[in-house]
Amino acid sequence: MKVLMPVIRRFQGMVPRAHTVLRPALPQALQLHQPRFVHVLPLEWPSAVTRPVEEKVEAEPKVLTPEEQEEEKQKKRLQRLPPFLRHRERERAMEKDLDQIPAGPKPFSVARSSKGNYPVYSEMRNNNRRSTVLRKYSGDVKALIKELEAVTGRTVIQRNGCLDVLGNHNAIITKWLYKCGF
Repeated sequence: MKVLMPVIRRFQGMVPRAHTVLRPALPQALQLHQPRFVHVLPLEWPSAVTRPVEEKVEAEPKVLTPEEQEEEKQKKRLQRLPPFLRHRERERAMEKDLDQIPAGPKPFSVARSSKGNYPVYSEMRNNNRRSTVLRKYSGDVKALIKELEAVTGRTVIQRNGCLDVLGNHNAIITKWLYKCGF
């Protein structure tokens, strides 16, 4: 066994070589004029003879439909793209053509957010009073209020360009907006 020099300051801030392992010496060696660290050679890695060979078990190949194959290609293509392009591709996938959006006979309209979500939010006031807020609407407000009251069963209040419904009705309003075609 080789013994390293007891000069510790020399090794402060230095990383030992990959083959050198510094371990504290035994308590008996911590007396005066004794080295504080002992040089230990690394253990040998098990050889191929002692290590059992791992057998690879191949799963049966899954048969994919053409639609699933196309989806897999899209996923792999998106994974290869850098993050900002992935985001842009996802936004393009959410966009709808003007031909696909139904024109609906409603006298009002509700615009979606830039990410394609409905502008329905929940608020909490006075620490326990919950309300649902609908934003980004245009057209006949009175007709929209009447239909919202019919859907939720609660009174709807218009304030600051938003429609307030007392209670948590996010799921109900978003389903209703989806059925209306907005």
